[in-house]
Amino acid sequence: MNLRRVRGVFGVDMKNVPAVVGRAEAMDLGMGSDLVTYANPSPPLSVLKSLITNVTTAQKEVKTRAVGAAAARDVQLGLLIAGMESERLFIQGLADANRSRAIDIIQNGGLVVAGTPTYTKLLLVLRNGPQPGSVACDANVGMLIGTGAKHPHAARFFGWQYTVDEGKTFVTAPVTAYGKTLLTGFPSLTLIGVRVNITILGVTGEWSDVATIRVR
Repeated sequence: MNLRRVRGVFGVDMKNVPAVVGRAEAMDLGMGSDLVTYANPSPPLSVLKSLITNVTTAQKEVKTRAVGAAAARDVQLGLLIAGMESERLFIQGLADANRSRAIDIIQNGGLVVAGTPTYTKLLLVLRNGPQPGSVACDANVGMLIGTGAKHPHAARFFGWQYTVDEGKTFVTAPVTAYGKTLLTGFPSLTLIGVRVNITILGVTGEWSDVATIRVR
């Protein structure tokens, strides 16, 4: 069977620094969580991490309005985008070689499948919290419950887990009665991955995909 080619794209405005960094972090986390599928990426993930950190640091300098900071940031951003493009080609090569799994390979590698909407609601949104080292987590309750649920208004509880090592291990945070929580105590620039699930009438759903954010 001749399967059509599925293309992976970034799906963000490449002039938007936070969006570019967010996409790069998703790629880093996705590939780092499955080193069997994404073996020997180019450049190595250690290099991609350094490029991300360089842009994040340079962007913070821009906010101080230091002379030349924006130009220096743009240089680092260009280097990051070049590294991301190389990683994209690496992921695309894997997808082309395994077309029956192409969509999973592209999405699990942190990319977006070309032609799919990038503006749809997210199941889990992360934002930097009110104090340094904190992350505000906001789950889309309707998406977690799902359409056609038998007991949509029953008591529900939300489970939270986070990772600071690209999904190798997860730490369980306190359960909440609402689809929101605040995680605290992270060092600045730490890349945090968060996932959520829901329990209704004693039945616990599967964990969501991991959303990521770099802590301020």
